[in-house]
Amino acid sequence: QCTAFLLDALKNNREDQGHLQTRLLEMNLMQAPQ
Repeated sequence: QCTAFLLDALKNNREDQGHLQTRLLEMNLMQAPQ
């Protein structure tokens, strides 16, 4: 749910949101099954 919300909020791929996009990727990688 959090991922879907953030993907929608960050969909415009703005440069000033790059750090948020990176953090979202990190969060998803940490939660992925090993």
